[in-house]
Order: sequence, then structure tokens, then C-alpha cells
Amino acid sequence: MRATGIILFITATLIVVSCDSETKEATTENKLQEPEKKQVSDAPEKETPKKEKEQAPYNYSGTIDKFAIRAQLDFQEAEHEEGSGAIRIPVTGYYYYESTGIKIPLEGEANGIGMIFLTAKTSGGNEHFDGEGTTNEQLGDYKGTWSKGKKQLEFVLKSK
Repeated sequence: MRATGIILFITATLIVVSCDSETKEATTENKLQEPEKKQVSDAPEKETPKKEKEQAPYNYSGTIDKFAIRAQLDFQEAEHEEGSGAIRIPVTGYYYYESTGIKIPLEGEANGIGMIFLTAKTSGGNEHFDGEGTTNEQLGDYKGTWSKGKKQLEFVLKSK
């Protein structure tokens, strides 16, 4: 009887050891087959800073005093004032200093005799461009006075 008990004990031990090693092999196999899980974060990916600032489109380049500027002026369809026959051309757009690239909205008008009047509404107060055409083209180059409060400087705009 004792020999039978020992044989059963050895057989049971071999079965347990055998099952344990098969489990370890299966676990190792599963680990090899499963792709690695990457940590997922809800945080947005950081953008790499751009070394160059974006150049906004423009159709005029020029200066305010010694400061280089660019402007995008969009001339609308001409309107005729009844009675006087004057021509008014609404203008919208923006300008920016080349050093900053920050767009400053503009609105105003040009007239049929080559004058332009633009206003930029900024947090520091309104800026005004009052100029006249320097070419024979209807909507060509302009030269005049930029003003903000009591400060006045010369501006030049040359069409591309």
C-alpha cells in the first residue's frame, strides 16, 4: 500500500509540474504574440515651434516712416453719389509691419481722382492713412500721411 501511495504522489507531482510548465510556455507565447501596448494620453501633442513666421498675402509694400509694411487692399465696386457725380470706391483689407507679421484690419475708401482714406481700429486708438495716388493708374501707388492721435508720419504704398 505504501508503494502505491508513493507512486500516486510521484505521478501527481509530475502532472502538476508538467501542467505548470505548459502554463508558463503558453503565457510566454501569448506575450510574444500580443503587440506592446502604448500609453495613451488625452493631452494634445505639442506643436513644434515654427522658426519662420508666416507671410500673409499682400498686394502693396511700403513704409510708415522708416518701418517696412505690407498691405492687402481689396477695392470693391465703385459707387456713384447722386447729384455730385463723385465716385466712391469702398476699400477693405489689412496691413502689417514686416517685423511682426500681425495683421491690422483696414477699411475706408478711394475716390475717382486718386485719393485714398483708410482707418485701422486698434486698441491704442484709430490710425488713419490719408494719401493720394502717385501714378497715373486708378488704383496704383499711394503716398501720404499716417496719423494716430497727434502723431503723424509719412507713408508710401507701392502696388506689386
